[in-house]
Amino acid sequence: TQVRSVSAPDLENGVLSVLSRLQFSVAVDKTLTAAQVSWVGAQAAHAAALEAQRRMTLYRLKRQMTALNVQLEEGILTEYAYHQQRAALLHRQEAASCLPHAPSDSNLDMGRYIQSIRTPIQLWEKASPTERQTLMALLFENIWYDLDKGQITNYLLQPWAQHVFRVAE
Repeated sequence: TQVRSVSAPDLENGVLSVLSRLQFSVAVDKTLTAAQVSWVGAQAAHAAALEAQRRMTLYRLKRQMTALNVQLEEGILTEYAYHQQRAALLHRQEAASCLPHAPSDSNLDMGRYIQSIRTPIQLWEKASPTERQTLMALLFENIWYDLDKGQITNYLLQPWAQHVFRVAE
């Protein structure tokens, strides 16, 4: 060979080509999908529990307001105490009414996270040169680069990566 070294951009382009063909294995992909479904279900259950708690709080406050009115009518409370307690109940009622009951964006965040790790190429594109070097060391045990052809001829994934990734055709 005439060439004795490879430039970083050439090697990175070759690695990018390899990464574009790597995908999660079927088992890992199924696990990620199950985790996402579980996450969405847990978020929905949590939102339903928060809504039930909010409704229960509003119901209790309504009953307390009715009891407060009865206490005023029967003379158990002074008008001053009634107005103080009523203001406190109205404040709590307003706070309970304003609780967020719309679905959060966390379900979308989880979906984007899982999608972003499905292919390592997305990690590569966002990485700095130092992070790219680390990613190469983490993923590949060996990379064979033909200096004359200027391309990667073969590679060997790290043992853990062999179980996680498969090469897409």
